[in-house]
Amino acid sequence: MEQTKILNQQYINKFDRVIQIFIILFVLGSPFSITITQVSLTIALLAWATRMFYQRKFDVQSTPLDYIFLAYLIFETSSMIFSPEPMKALQNFKRMLLIPIVYLIASNVKEVKFARKLILVLISVTFAMSCYGIYKYLSGVGGLEGRLRLFHHWMTSGAILMIIGLMTLAFLFTRIPRKYLIYLLIAIIPILLSLIFTFTRSSWLGFAGGIFIMGLLRARKIIIPLTVLGIIAVFLAPAGIQDRVRSIVDPTHVNNIERLNMWQSGIAMIKDRPLTGFGDIDLGEIYQQYKLPNAKENVGHLHNNFVHIGAILGIPGIIVLLSLMIIAFIKELQIYLKISKDDWFKQGLSLGSIAVLIGFNINGLFDWNFGDAETVMLFWFSMGICFALPFLNENEKVTS
Repeated sequence: MEQTKILNQQYINKFDRVIQIFIILFVLGSPFSITITQVSLTIALLAWATRMFYQRKFDVQSTPLDYIFLAYLIFETSSMIFSPEPMKALQNFKRMLLIPIVYLIASNVKEVKFARKLILVLISVTFAMSCYGIYKYLSGVGGLEGRLRLFHHWMTSGAILMIIGLMTLAFLFTRIPRKYLIYLLIAIIPILLSLIFTFTRSSWLGFAGGIFIMGLLRARKIIIPLTVLGIIAVFLAPAGIQDRVRSIVDPTHVNNIERLNMWQSGIAMIKDRPLTGFGDIDLGEIYQQYKLPNAKENVGHLHNNFVHIGAILGIPGIIVLLSLMIIAFIKELQIYLKISKDDWFKQGLSLGSIAVLIGFNINGLFDWNFGDAETVMLFWFSMGICFALPFLNENEKVTS
């Protein structure tokens, strides 16, 4: 009997090892490869499910978002049923399969040592990719025309760099030991430069919003100096970057006009189908029916999370998305406030997750980042690791 228990535990430990390896690979691939990320995620989820079946134990960490995710599933399904193109909506139903990232991370990151390893991998790979990105940008034509793409699109690249940049920067707001401080200071410079070189305004705004919330929570005295420093940096920046920053508040800029056109068309779509939307489909053909006379672009999404969700899932979808973000913010804030200020690692992770939540939503006011798999996977990872913090095993206490 005792031998059987020992053997069973050995099998469970092997499952845990497989899960951890593929979570590490998932994190490793996040800054540069959707293939590595999705394959690793699939294997980690399958190994986790197999371990629970073997143990005959439902080992899933509950979260404050359980019922919100259930509501999202219900409205995603109902919108698919009533969609004018249900089969295409079924294809995009796969985005629901990314939500388990929250539970995978919250349930399987159980020790500070493992959590620290994941963050180290994420920052190190992003640092390396950013160095490559800077070389790539400087070797090209530069400027807006030669904007940096680490992924297939500069907006995706900007959003990913924004998320990882905020997670990295958050530790600098804590009582971090000097040996880690030096490494993070070295790492954050190319990450920030790469973010700038994407020329993605929404990611710049999201990053600024994330810094603001971190300053508000951790160091209010530096908010004004940082703001002044940011303004000075813009004035000293090359003309192309200055023009890009000024375009953010320029109501006559062609991209700003186009986004307003998209949002007006999206609101008209919501008015026509307020309960179920058009289903989770590419809105390219439908947009043609609602396109304003002065609109020039033909788009498949509406460059705003809430407007787009409303168009595809109806008003219930907007309520679910808004509830998800508010509840997640409250929970992450509660976790942050309960952590000792001497525990720099947990403080940094929780603070970074809050900043990511704010940055993601600001970025999502001008882009459909909730529908971008590469971006939203990192968003779910950030949320999951924050939810794991209250339950981390302190076998190796990480303090200053």
